[in-house]
Amino acid sequence: GVGGGGGLGAPDDDAQGMAPTCLLREDYTVECDASGHAPVGIRLLGWLNIVVYGLGPLVAQAALLYAARDAIVGRSTPTALSVDLSLLHQGYRASAFWFELIESGRKVLLTGVLSLIYPGTITQLYIGILGAFSLLVLQSWCAPYRTASDNFFAVVSAAALAFVLLAELGLQWAPHKRRGPA
Repeated sequence: GVGGGGGLGAPDDDAQGMAPTCLLREDYTVECDASGHAPVGIRLLGWLNIVVYGLGPLVAQAALLYAARDAIVGRSTPTALSVDLSLLHQGYRASAFWFELIESGRKVLLTGVLSLIYPGTITQLYIGILGAFSLLVLQSWCAPYRTASDNFFAVVSAAALAFVLLAELGLQWAPHKRRGPA
């Protein structure tokens, strides 16, 4: 059979009692290794993509924001660079101009990095919950947006994400409960 949930597939028992098989859902010609995951080469390629396309833009944004930081926080006159970067920092208080890096990092963590850390396991879910709650606390503590309503909406959204992941944890554990006598 073909692997179930998750992008890297999971082993399934063949309906005719044959040995479990696992195929990479994105490419059915690639069989998973003995642990039920994509071969190491494919996983390394996934990590390389996260570094290049996920973290690369974050590093570039950080370097550009750092170069324009004095103009952004008002210690010097606006420069062409600080004006061009206003898309990244205009919604935030001047002292929290860097928070877009946190938001972008959250997206990379919850979509890219988590897809490759113990795929389809409870450990993956625990890491996602830890990340979501950490970002909820940071969002609440920093209140980076210019308006209170934006900060409130951001905290509510972060809390909703964290609680959705907690609910998923409950759903994952529910089938493992023993049933008592009927």
